[in-house]
Amino acid sequence: MCDNTGFSESTWNRFLDFLSPSIDDLSDDEVVKELKQRRISTDQLYQTIMNEIDNRIYIKQFEIAKMKRKKSEELLANLRSNISEPIEVMREKISALFTNQKIASVYFNRLKDAADEEDLITLVEDLMALDQLDGCDDD
Repeated sequence: MCDNTGFSESTWNRFLDFLSPSIDDLSDDEVVKELKQRRISTDQLYQTIMNEIDNRIYIKQFEIAKMKRKKSEELLANLRSNISEPIEVMREKISALFTNQKIASVYFNRLKDAADEEDLITLVEDLMALDQLDGCDDD
């Protein structure tokens, strides 16, 4: 192989422009026409790019879901570690979890009627599941 490091980038650009005309001056229609004349199909390239975009979107959504799940597990573990507290204190902590007014209004009566710790744990799990579903709509 030859060593091409002896020339500057501008020299290479001028040389390449000399060998083939620049496509910067062509319109999109002219580029498509030129590709068809040379029987070059871009369908496979287009499909590959779209698949890569979809994969990156799914990976990002998966990462967000993992973060939400970890946060929910930490919240639940924190609540379960404080289960020795009186029910009134637990009700206040659960009320503080409400970040969405729709969820708060739906579960307000259920929170007042919670009789024991198991009811509160079930309520918290339901709230976290609803909060995660509501967060998925935002994404």
